[in-house]
Amino acid sequence: FAWLFFSPHIISFRLLLLHPPPRGVAPPPAWGGGGGGAHCVGAVAEGDNYSLKSEKNMKDFLKSIFHKPHMARRVVFCVIGVTLMGFCVSWLNLLAWGTDPCSVFNLAMAENLGMSFGSWQALINCVMFVFIVWKGRENIGIGTVCNMFIVGYSCDFMTWLRETLIPDFTFTGMVQKIVACVVILFIFVFSVAVYTSVGLGASPYDSIPEIIYNAQKTKKIPFRVIRILWDGGYAVLGYLIGGTVGIVTVLMALTIGPMAEAVRKRIGKFIE
Repeated sequence: FAWLFFSPHIISFRLLLLHPPPRGVAPPPAWGGGGGGAHCVGAVAEGDNYSLKSEKNMKDFLKSIFHKPHMARRVVFCVIGVTLMGFCVSWLNLLAWGTDPCSVFNLAMAENLGMSFGSWQALINCVMFVFIVWKGRENIGIGTVCNMFIVGYSCDFMTWLRETLIPDFTFTGMVQKIVACVVILFIFVFSVAVYTSVGLGASPYDSIPEIIYNAQKTKKIPFRVIRILWDGGYAVLGYLIGGTVGIVTVLMALTIGPMAEAVRKRIGKFIE
């Protein structure tokens, strides 16, 4: 996946698809268009300038991904955050009081299709990623790829580990369920806050509402409304195909924002 995204040949092909040269301008040599005799000298020169500009834009784009202060710390925080998110989704699924809206839909779809949660989530994330490359590349980073694959497969791993070590485990009694819900929810929300605070890109799921908001010419619809509709739509679709929507789903919507702000202030000194 990393080769497909960062290979120079693939980068040149993406530039051709996403930023074709102006009409009458020769494609740069890296795109295989050469500068054949059918094109005038001026067009070739303009094509070369366009190629240099596109190359510079791509270098700036890659620099924005890999060159950040304390990059190693950011990556460590990011990986820990998305891994814990996956672990928590596994336990919340067992608790059966709902999960985050994205997981509600993906868990239901994976079960209906007979796929593992990680495999389905990776597949749907790759589909959405194509749209992000097209319309919202500023949201792409190492954290984007981590979220796309680690959350789902870490959830599968935790489920496998629990079923192997304690196959008959269930939450019994309302008190045990409430305590478990509070602890798991806190860890999940904290993990999301850490992941979103390191500045390594957003998941495809989180990027789409921002793209929709930025696509408005007048910004009449506030971002929070778009985000609520996006999350709500995902949760409703998940519920309609058999997913579990519960109190946890509502609590996540209310707590992730404030927790992210609090965590961002505290870990900022480690990554800035």
